[in-house]
Order: sequence, then structure tokens, then C-alpha cells
Amino acid sequence: MLCSGTPGGGAPQTEDYPFRYALVNRPAAYGCLPGDLRYKVQPRPDRGQPHYEMARHGVLLAARKLTSEEAVSFELAEMIDGAALAELAASIVNERMVEHASEYVESLQDDAAMFSRGVLQAAERSDSGVMRSVGDGAQLVALVVEGLRRVASTGRTQAN
Repeated sequence: MLCSGTPGGGAPQTEDYPFRYALVNRPAAYGCLPGDLRYKVQPRPDRGQPHYEMARHGVLLAARKLTSEEAVSFELAEMIDGAALAELAASIVNERMVEHASEYVESLQDDAAMFSRGVLQAAERSDSGVMRSVGDGAQLVALVVEGLRRVASTGRTQAN
């Protein structure tokens, strides 16, 4: 099911379509999405809005979460905002940075820009290869820094 939406990337999640994906390399069309998927499509976000770069062909609102294989096969990027942003930050800290949390916190003072690039690069894809579109990269970096500081001061990982 195809529907047009409001311009400006206002693709809110709804009860019927709670999962959001950026249509990265092609528009929604027959053969470009799983055949059994119930979905709606919103237009590409406006320039300068979150997800503009990744959602080149619009935003897919899906009735179910896609499998990793589906997201990879159809070149869809999971859209990360809100609570999912905090979950991603916790995952980056706990799974990739926890062993050297103190060193990462120290490196912030030496080269914050390089640290930010590293965090954003870690967020680009899941371990299963699914692309991610992060709505607010600065907020993600801030959440990772907060998590690393907590780990460095307490020695405990943060809850996912």
C-alpha cells in the first residue's frame, strides 16, 4: 500500500506502521520491498532535516520489523531517533568501547572531531550489515561520551 505524506520528512511512526526505514537506493516499488510487507511511504525529508542524506527516495513506514537479510537485500537503512538513539549509544559503549573507556575519555580532549567521526562510523551499520540512518549525530556522540564517562568513573557498563 503506497501513500503520500507530508513534505519535510514528517514521517512519524504510527501504531499500524511503527518501523521506519530510509529508502536509500531506489523508491518503493514492486520487487524493491518484501512481497508480504504492509507499508506506507513518506516523501524525502527536506534538505537539512534529519535523514535527508540516507532517505534519498523517501521514508518507508512498515507494519513489521524487517529481518536483517531483508534490510540488507533491499538496501534499506534503519532510522535511529529518540529512544533508539540512546539504545544505540549504549550498544556502542558496551560492545565496542568499554574496555578502553578511560582512554577514549582522554582522547576527547586531544581530538574531539576524530572521536566523533569514529562514533558515527561505528553507528553506520549493525553487526549484521544493516545500514543505519542516525537522526541526530551530535546527540549520539554526546550520549556515547556520557556513557564512557560513567564507565570510566564507576567501572561498570551501562544498561542497554
